[in-house]
Amino acid sequence: MILLSYFPLAMVVVSGLPDHLSDDSDQYTFYLLITPWVIFWLLTIYLCVKKRQTIGKWFLKIKVIRSNGHEASLFRIVVVRNILPFSFVILVGFVEVWISVAMLLIDQLTVFGKEENSIRDYLADTKLSKQE
Repeated sequence: MILLSYFPLAMVVVSGLPDHLSDDSDQYTFYLLITPWVIFWLLTIYLCVKKRQTIGKWFLKIKVIRSNGHEASLFRIVVVRNILPFSFVILVGFVEVWISVAMLLIDQLTVFGKEENSIRDYLADTKLSKQE
């Protein structure tokens, strides 16, 4: 879901910003692409700070907790569990794209194991839990 949120921004990057946003159709297109992206990220940030959940986790009524059952810190959820692993995957992708794809697939497929944790959960010492 987070990757889909980059679609409007990618559209602006690919098509390019108008030299001047004086034409009404250019302004409409620009705001039509950017507004959902901004709303998505504001809602995601709010949910992460207040409830330690993303939009998908909020919808499914699950949350990230520490493996010992205590509440996970915002730093642990955002930086250790999400930003660092994905930054590493992106950096590796500059060298070999297929390695990045393999890393993402392995991370997602590990949730089907006995403990149902992704590699990111092991790195951050977290797990998913049903919301009470």
